Amino acid sequence: MRGLVEKGVRKLPEWISIGYITKAHGVKGEVRFTPISKDPSRIKNFKSVKIESPAGVISFLEIEKVRVNRDCAFITFKGIDSRDQALALKGISIQIRRTDCQPLSADEYYYFDLIGLIVKTTEGERLGEIVDIMEMPANDVYVLSDGNREVLIPAIGDVVKKVDLEKEEIIIEVIDGLL
Repeated sequence: MRGLVEKGVRKLPEWISIGYITKAHGVKGEVRFTPISKDPSRIKNFKSVKIESPAGVISFLEIEKVRVNRDCAFITFKGIDSRDQALALKGISIQIRRTDCQPLSADEYYYFDLIGLIVKTTEGERLGEIVDIMEMPANDVYVLSDGNREVLIPAIGDVVKKVDLEKEEIIIEVIDGLL
């Protein structure tokens, strides 16, 4: 998640990673896809995806078939017809255009929309910016940095009072022991 903020200018990514190819499955080119989200069936919404090799080579693959399992999906791409071709994709991130992301409800946000937002207190004091988000069992935790130190902010209603994507800021209520 880090790296979206450079010299105070927030850069929204055009392409978003939705998961990874974890291994080849079978001998006919099928791959196992592990999504970042909790719903592996979302991959069925796309006809093609972008992949980027560790060497930086970008390719676009057309999805031929998707089978969904509990926590993963099995994908067949057009032109990937052998186990060796599928093995070459192991570890590669599958990406979609940011504009192709599912709409969320009014109080939901994608992590990539929150990274780089400025965090202020309800009194208007600037505390820093969100540099990372940790997914915890009870709630997400925002990693806030002021350039010198990092502070963990629980993403709960008692603390996070307002998220304003237009103003690129999050307003928090500082509770005892938070900072």
